[in-house]
Amino acid sequence: MYRKIIVLLAAFAVLISACGPMIVQEEPMPDPVTPTIDPNMHDTGIPGEEDPVDLSDWEPQPGDDELTRGEVTITTSDILTLESFPPQFVVHIEGEKGNPCAYIRAVSSEPGTNGRIDIEVYALIDPLILCAAVTDQFEINFPLGSLPTGNYTVFVNGEQVGEIMAP
Repeated sequence: MYRKIIVLLAAFAVLISACGPMIVQEEPMPDPVTPTIDPNMHDTGIPGEEDPVDLSDWEPQPGDDELTRGEVTITTSDILTLESFPPQFVVHIEGEKGNPCAYIRAVSSEPGTNGRIDIEVYALIDPLILCAAVTDQFEINFPLGSLPTGNYTVFVNGEQVGEIMAP
């Protein structure tokens, strides 16, 4: 008789435990691996190639001569003065490129005797890559650095951005 009661109680316990929430012991997640980035390697923007020189994304890079030059539309540009001594100047440029696969490049001229600084911003497109012809936004901060004492006029793609009075 006791055996029947024990068997019934055991069966009842199994039945009740099956109705409860299932508790699963999760394995602890391994620590995420932080990728190591070599600061001396930089993506040139050309698939399969890397340049050991640390360049900004918008600076002309090796292999650019194999790409097709395109135009950009500048929507906003402004001169920023950094709080440093001597003051350093940066031109903040925002615009649109007509192809999201295009690479932005920017170059400047040295200030001439008239104090004019020209910054040219353009797009480069790989003719072998097909990409949707939709506009894509870009933004760059082009450093002019510390300038010798004088007055300068800054132009981006031929349009005057503003003037700098370097102490």
